[in-house]
Amino acid sequence: MTVTWNGAERHQERWVIVGTAAFVLLSVVALHLVRAYDLAHPESLFDGARRGAMLQVRLDDHICGELRLGELVCGYTYLARYNKRTDKWTVRGPTIYTPTDDMTVATFPNVDQRPGRISLWGLSALFDSEGTLTVEGHKIGSVRFATGNWKPVLDRP
Repeated sequence: MTVTWNGAERHQERWVIVGTAAFVLLSVVALHLVRAYDLAHPESLFDGARRGAMLQVRLDDHICGELRLGELVCGYTYLARYNKRTDKWTVRGPTIYTPTDDMTVATFPNVDQRPGRISLWGLSALFDSEGTLTVEGHKIGSVRFATGNWKPVLDRP
């Protein structure tokens, strides 16, 4: 049995192929436009922190000799994430009571709702839009987005 195509069926098949190709092309263009917009308008450190992005908090080496920072260890990087639902910071890193290769995870309430406030092992610190971390006007380190992580995950960094 031989199937013959009439003109209408061929025309319909052609439109399905053209429509599918157009959809794929428009999807690729839209993804590139979104990426270009994101690169041209990077998220601020404040906005990223409030949405739950992972942050790297680095304490300066010398600051522990100048200020009392509780259980924090200077010269090391901590990972911190804010949970908007619970209004708490979850922080992972070394403490003076644990070896520096053994990370401790703890969650602390945010003591202040203003942008740039962070609670690290009970220490209320402030970071600015450039990532400078301060306590009572003294620079103690820096804050930046953690690399390779863009999704907010609640409670655990």
